[in-house]
Amino acid sequence: MSHTTEHSQPEVLIAVMGCTGVGKSSFINLVSGSSLPVGNNLDSCTSGVLYSRSFDVAGRSVQLIDTPGFDDAVVSDFDTLKTIVHELHTLYEAGRNLTGILYLHRITDVRVGGSARKNLAVFTKLCGDGFLPNVVLVTTMWKTGMEREYEARENQLRTNVNLFQPFLEKGVTLSRHVNTRDSAATILKHIINKAPRAMRIQEELVIEKKDLGATEAAEFLDKEYRVRVENQRKQLEELREELRGAVLNQDVETENELQKTREGLEEQIKKMIDNVDHFSSQYAEERRHRAGTSGNIPSRYIQQNTLSDTYGLNVPVQSTDNFVSDTNSFKPTPTRRTSSRSNAGTRDTIRHDPEIEISYGSQDYSAAAPLLNEEQRGIQVCRPWSKWVIGLILAFWVFIMWVWNSVS
Repeated sequence: MSHTTEHSQPEVLIAVMGCTGVGKSSFINLVSGSSLPVGNNLDSCTSGVLYSRSFDVAGRSVQLIDTPGFDDAVVSDFDTLKTIVHELHTLYEAGRNLTGILYLHRITDVRVGGSARKNLAVFTKLCGDGFLPNVVLVTTMWKTGMEREYEARENQLRTNVNLFQPFLEKGVTLSRHVNTRDSAATILKHIINKAPRAMRIQEELVIEKKDLGATEAAEFLDKEYRVRVENQRKQLEELREELRGAVLNQDVETENELQKTREGLEEQIKKMIDNVDHFSSQYAEERRHRAGTSGNIPSRYIQQNTLSDTYGLNVPVQSTDNFVSDTNSFKPTPTRRTSSRSNAGTRDTIRHDPEIEISYGSQDYSAAAPLLNEEQRGIQVCRPWSKWVIGLILAFWVFIMWVWNSVS
């Protein structure tokens, strides 16, 4: 495919970014006549980077790039970052810089949730301030009869210091897409005559020779991961307390509800561990290749690497195999309430439900294990010395009764 027009002008290359379901593929198909897959819900149909057919806008040959969002239900944020960065790196090495980026946002969203904010934040790190004049923020999903409500929402986006205002102050253009080809073409005209330039992520990788994990975008995901892990840890701590109360009170209904909540929470934690472990392993493999190391290293040795090798996290990467098998074995049995001393004699616990301890043998419950102290890793319902005290009290009471009977 030729990258120049008949007037020897370079082809305009524009990326289209935004959350899943904002209409990226639909926009591209409408204006370019392409047939990229389009989803009919919030599930992404774009797991990789896709190119439209070349088409003409105001005498310029244009090609659009469809990119995945950082909120995919199947693909992790880490893999999405790697996919986008790899394509941008390839383009830069081939001498093709983007002329601009369209960042799409649904005007129908009453509130800008965490997923949209995360996408916007990663987008900022990928671009850098120097590229922002080549960016157009595009609001989509405009409907006839809703103009007044949507215009008020657009004004909120425009003036909110946590949303669009900082972008607009740095040269970004705000535009509306009303679902017509003319509307889409008008939006593209804001970009096609701008000079192509490098994005911040491209400068970091090629010019500054940074590893992927040291880039600003990766560092942001690092912080995002820390926050998510900490939030999950707090939720699990709260769940422990509630579950302990339900077990001690023999509240079967509440315990069953908490059990379902626990399973969902553990699945979320497992998914985070899997995502980071997978990305860390891939990145470690790339580093070995760059260092000229050959041979396959067993996964158990890869698991000993720390996330600091990838994102600067001082958190050890652990295998999730034992995590899964251990957590699946914790099935509540509310009617059994017997106590027994451990064979090792280390401590006494209520055998009724090992879930109370949330102790996974030698395994910690998440990749954030260093964030937890010993007291947080397990709830000890019955202290070893407490039964000795109770026994002494009972013995003393029996002795008093015996003396009383003897005197009587």
